Amino acid sequence: MGERSLVWFTLLVQAACGALVGLVGIQLLGPNDVLGPVSFVVIGLLLLAAVVVSTLHLGAPRHAANALRNWRTSWLSREVLALGLMGGVVALGAVVALLPDPEATMGVRIVIAALAVGAGAILLLSMVRLYAVRTIPEWDTLRTSAQFAGSTLRLGAIAAAIVVLMMTAANDPAAAPMAWLVALLALGVGLEFAHHARARSTSAARPGALLVRADEPEPVDASTRWLIVGAFAAGTGLLALTVGLALLAVVLLVAGAVVLGVGEVRLRGRFYELA
Repeated sequence: MGERSLVWFTLLVQAACGALVGLVGIQLLGPNDVLGPVSFVVIGLLLLAAVVVSTLHLGAPRHAANALRNWRTSWLSREVLALGLMGGVVALGAVVALLPDPEATMGVRIVIAALAVGAGAILLLSMVRLYAVRTIPEWDTLRTSAQFAGSTLRLGAIAAAIVVLMMTAANDPAAAPMAWLVALLALGVGLEFAHHARARSTSAARPGALLVRADEPEPVDASTRWLIVGAFAAGTGLLALTVGLALLAVVLLVAGAVVLGVGEVRLRGRFYELA
């Protein structure tokens, strides 16, 4: 249960951080006002789910508050503080978004969302640094940063697109700059391939790997194939949305989210198996 809870905790947090980046980009690049109550509530629910799941990893959840005591030296304490800070800022955004005059509060909501993105960046940094463990060399590399950043962009792009579709009563999804989300999704997939390429070069440089050819491609495993297929389906759904094919977009986005989610869970599970 411990490893499973960590898999879901990290992925839920990264989905929330990535969704914020996606939604802020849509808000700034397009005519849609997407930083409404739905957006802040969905992101808040993702963070809340992450907190609930994280307690399953604790032997005594009632002692969870003790993790805050060593924030000066412990990345775990900083992760907990950053999570609380991001959750508080998101909650403030939800309250402001519920005020009766959306036009008057738009600037404030953008600032709050930007602050939440900043808190999310600190949270992701703390998460990466937490796994910089010298006794586990597979974790203490840039590959961990690439994997976590890639998941943030991939899951965040899909979560942001789903939030935009949930707000069709107030916005025209076809008018939203979905190219921004497609770019985030593509960058996230690119980071996964960079992660594979770096893993290949590292393994080739180790003693006993003399028979590995430097130009031999890194094989793509089943988990990565799930991720690629899901990202392709979701990206196609985003493009379909820009031309007004809303039903096709919903089908492709949902299917892509499920398939990509399976790939993300399997890849993250394999990450924890390295310990």
